[in-house]
Amino acid sequence: SGPFRFLADEWVPGSRAVYAKFDGYVPRNEAPDCTSGGKMVYVDRLEWHVIPDAATATAALQRGEVDWYHGPDLTLLPLLSQDPAINTEAYDDLGYMTILRFNHLQPPFDRLEMRRAIQMAVNQVDYLQAQVGMPDLYKECRSTFFCGTTMSTGAGSEVMAANFEKAKALLKSSYKGEKVAIPTATDLSWLHAASLVTEDLLKRMGVNVELQAMDLGTFYKRRTSMEPVDKGGWSIFHAGFSVTDILDPSTHLGLRANGKQTWPGWPTDPVIEQLRDEWMTADPQDQGAIVRKIEARAFETVPFVPLGQFQTPSARRRTVTGMLKAPLPLAWNIKLG
Repeated sequence: SGPFRFLADEWVPGSRAVYAKFDGYVPRNEAPDCTSGGKMVYVDRLEWHVIPDAATATAALQRGEVDWYHGPDLTLLPLLSQDPAINTEAYDDLGYMTILRFNHLQPPFDRLEMRRAIQMAVNQVDYLQAQVGMPDLYKECRSTFFCGTTMSTGAGSEVMAANFEKAKALLKSSYKGEKVAIPTATDLSWLHAASLVTEDLLKRMGVNVELQAMDLGTFYKRRTSMEPVDKGGWSIFHAGFSVTDILDPSTHLGLRANGKQTWPGWPTDPVIEQLRDEWMTADPQDQGAIVRKIEARAFETVPFVPLGQFQTPSARRRTVTGMLKAPLPLAWNIKLG
């Protein structure tokens, strides 16, 4: 745990994890910078509490029972923003990218025309408004990487035309009436909101769709199933990537295309795999051209559909200072007072 010690005897799975300052840790004698630099610890004890109900977590922060609400429900963010004792500034300048992921093994999205039809119909603003609702926190991003980062080119993204009528016609030519199952984790409000938008989109396109609500643990288990829908499988799920997840082709799980050996969805595309291998061994000055080919190929074969990106506010009491800008919550450098 680096500058902290995990207190296993105080761990309550699904409820609480406790860490204590590790006095044997010697930090670098330099300023902290995200996950590098000097990791100074100014608190003796750190407790993470799992509070599934957003209203309960919000009330706990307002009452001062907790100091930091890591992932506040965005629908309740205006309430927190009005509290003078609470700071709701985003701790990450980039945030999350949400995606719509297809099951490439089972009908109907084993057919390329079906995936292309959904990609063509998607309007990112519909998703971003449902998930975030505040335009100053989100932006459209038609790229397989975070817009604003080195690898993002947007090559081939013109197919994301938000052309509903054309997409509906394309879908009609390839859809055979199969049931489409969308598992959704209701305890992640922003991902659940994306699922609701997709459900509405598919219904308007004439698809036989069923939204299947569940808790996050069940959701993670469900999406590993390769079975058909009628045997507990799935057709579409939604996921979120932080910038560290998809900085380049070497880490981007959504762009792996080695069939059943890859991340749930299991696309098979030897071209993308070959391009990834070429990128890994190429000189830095040549990698940009390869990434353009990778993005263009992804928009052609549709392993997933990007739904835009948004910043993630972090609600904490103003007594919490020193929080570092990072795409994940960091506990060093934080002070209370």
